[in-house]
Amino acid sequence: MSYTNMQWTGSTIANAAVNSAAIDLGRIYDKIQMDFGTLSATSINIAVSTTPGGTYKFLHNEALVDITTGNTQQCFNIWGHQFLKVICNNAQAGARTFNYRGIAD
Repeated sequence: MSYTNMQWTGSTIANAAVNSAAIDLGRIYDKIQMDFGTLSATSINIAVSTTPGGTYKFLHNEALVDITTGNTQQCFNIWGHQFLKVICNNAQAGARTFNYRGIAD
């Protein structure tokens, strides 16, 4: 199977929030590449759902990454999902914008 990666798109974790709004990748991807700017010290995890309004479940042992200041790129296995949220274990001290794109495997 051959298909292309999606273009970079932005999303935000709101001030004092721990998770982003739901992200719709537009179709199923196996991986997601994320480019984080400034973040308050946190661990990042990815939660996925089979529908946009469904129940979001953590991808344990795949997406847990400790980030102290941000300014990093990470690639996460999302195992054939289209809908996801970025979850922080600490509330962010300001609105935090990050970029993402689905990666074709």
